[in-house]
Amino acid sequence: MIKVKKITRAWEGDRWRPLCYALAATLLVIGLRAKGLPGVENTLWAEDGSIFLNQALSLGIGSIFEPYAGYLHLWPRLFAFLASVLGLASAPLVMFMGWVLGYFLMASLVVTRLHAQGVSLPFCFLGVILVGLQPSTSETFFNVTNAQWYLSIALTFLLLLNGGAKSIGECCLVFVLSLTGPFSIILAPLVFFRIALKRFKVDMLPHAIFFCCVLVQIYFLIGSGRGEGIQADRDLYSWFGALNIFLFFGGERFWFPVIFWCFGVSGVVFFVRRYFAERQDLVVEVLLLIVAAGLFYFAGLWLNRQNPLSLTPLGSGARYFVSTYGILFLLPFLVFKDSLKACAAFALLMVFICFHGFSFFERKGYEFSSFAAFSKVADSVVIPISPSLPLYPGWHVLDSRPVKEESQGYDYGLANVRAHDEAGLSEEAGYSYKFFGNDPQFEFSEKILCKHAKHVGMEIKIDRTIAGWTQLFWLRNTGFSEANSIRRYYPAGKVKIHFAFPYYGDDTYVRFDPAELPSTVRLEEINIYCLGGGDE
Repeated sequence: MIKVKKITRAWEGDRWRPLCYALAATLLVIGLRAKGLPGVENTLWAEDGSIFLNQALSLGIGSIFEPYAGYLHLWPRLFAFLASVLGLASAPLVMFMGWVLGYFLMASLVVTRLHAQGVSLPFCFLGVILVGLQPSTSETFFNVTNAQWYLSIALTFLLLLNGGAKSIGECCLVFVLSLTGPFSIILAPLVFFRIALKRFKVDMLPHAIFFCCVLVQIYFLIGSGRGEGIQADRDLYSWFGALNIFLFFGGERFWFPVIFWCFGVSGVVFFVRRYFAERQDLVVEVLLLIVAAGLFYFAGLWLNRQNPLSLTPLGSGARYFVSTYGILFLLPFLVFKDSLKACAAFALLMVFICFHGFSFFERKGYEFSSFAAFSKVADSVVIPISPSLPLYPGWHVLDSRPVKEESQGYDYGLANVRAHDEAGLSEEAGYSYKFFGNDPQFEFSEKILCKHAKHVGMEIKIDRTIAGWTQLFWLRNTGFSEANSIRRYYPAGKVKIHFAFPYYGDDTYVRFDPAELPSTVRLEEINIYCLGGGDE
């Protein structure tokens, strides 16, 4: 009974309710964006593999403070190191949880800070949901690389609203978040201005940590030379066009954005006039949040100054809008906190804006588990991840550690491979073929035999005259389809091509398309690896 009373008092005292609202909002965003729980294997994205995970595998704990793109990325580095320790097969889940925990951290800080200023918890809950439903693409969701854009919102609210860090735990958060991306550098003038006003109680420890981290990030940024030599677009139309894209949330001109900006500006003016006399501290903090949102946007725009029109929340560069839109979607609940009707009206307006720019999470899978098993038994297996690019090796994961397991691979036998091309082909000596059409194919007449195996790895050595895409199809029950295939880009000449896929049993057949243009291809060797406990 005593424990029940303690829990009840804690709940009534608002100790746990903000965290519960934040957790519920995080789970709801995941469910809405992914139409349920996403396929975790498909969430690895770009720098998740090629930078953070690869360096964690090769450098170990030393990778945590390795700079990239001009600054440190402590948050994704920590999760990449954890994934390298737990094993490559766990990497998609660990990196996915890095994004989930990052979003939950942002949500919990925002809900706590807004609620402390008098915003009701249901509106705090709705605000952090709208941050995740803002007009954006799959690029910004469920990968630890782009968790930093949501963490920047957490850092902004932590430092600029309601008096800075309040505990040792929040001081640790200041350290981690300030060393994740360039956002601490952007926020530094605003934090300094807030201190210089002498209207706020300033805790020395978190601010000392913050400015030390800022100096560290500036040191790496200067040393990297990032941004040097980039010529800005001198066409004013391009800059006005970029501003138009921002103001209309990347979509066509419609009335919802117009109403949002008009009522938003009017609301801020009304808020300043109403609270300036009695709550100057809150007025200053709201204005600082608005300036922070603007600085985040213009920093991204300046970084892409050679082509500002290339940035749009619904396409290329969607990540550069997350921090700005996120803060702006949260501010109305603070500005109109004393008016239930105004908060509800603004919430409905933002729901319409999110609906017009909404897209579900969609990403091509590359059978990461199968490739992870393959990398244990074969050297230099380059594991493809999204996004797929027409270059080699592209975005990928490469475990540079020594091979730890043995597998009984077997030579498939080139005599079991038949070349096919609808436009015709000519066969030359030694399994060399000249294809005249755009769809050359090698059909494997013998099924893949890997008794008790969970996965199959294929190593195909070829010599071809052109660079381009290759594709492997595996048969499951019905005919070959894009759903059961992997497409990879390789250079011209002699290459060792790796594919891996789940093994579905004795009726597994494969087809290999060596190119997508007329070319000459020479087959040299095909090896099959039975993975996950199987024998030949």
